[in-house]
Amino acid sequence: MNSILVLAPEPGEVVRLDARASRHVLRVLGKGVGDTVVVGLLHGPVAPVTIRAVEDGLVTVDRPRGPTPPVIPVELILALPRPKAMKRLWGPIASLGVERITVIGGEKVEASYFTSHAVDPDLYRGRLVEGLEQVRDTRLPEVFIEPSFNRFAEAFLPTWPASVRLLADPAGERSVRELVQPGDTVSLAVGPEGGWTDRERAAFLAHGFTPVSLGPRTLRTDTAVIALLSLVREAQTNA
Repeated sequence: MNSILVLAPEPGEVVRLDARASRHVLRVLGKGVGDTVVVGLLHGPVAPVTIRAVEDGLVTVDRPRGPTPPVIPVELILALPRPKAMKRLWGPIASLGVERITVIGGEKVEASYFTSHAVDPDLYRGRLVEGLEQVRDTRLPEVFIEPSFNRFAEAFLPTWPASVRLLADPAGERSVRELVQPGDTVSLAVGPEGGWTDRERAAFLAHGFTPVSLGPRTLRTDTAVIALLSLVREAQTNA
């Protein structure tokens, strides 16, 4: 990890790291009192700070000061892939930067996937934290889980926030770079391994989503998510 994210900082001039972070600082980084580590506060600043004390295996550091990383204006809608793939995806998604992740079901999504540990908050929260620590970010994405595509289409899509809306589709004729401009807020919908059904695609199109493609190759969901998010972030930040 390139930084340590403190999820529940107490008030005061110093911050005590939890057992996981303290072990990393002491055993992996080999740091001690007087040394410097990079620490961030949840939805707050991230900065190099000095280790002030080590007591009972727990590390206490100065409270980080300075700017808070900006909110990344990307909303990801993801049809739940195989649990093993989903477990791998949480961290990279957080590293690339999203504000909200909505995981949905679909006709080509196995219902049993939603009973797996891949969508257990205890698992995905830890993976998201690891992804943020990798890139020195503190903005933990919101996560919503909706197993029913019908409920998603009826309850979420009609009130979806204004944004550039992209629907990943191998048959799409547009590219991310064509549609996303610097500073845009973007919603990206990525389907299951078998693709969206005609009915699901129609629901997105009816609510302003534009099909985009990465080319003629049909990619696995985990590959497509990382590639598309990378293109979105590049287009958002390049003038």
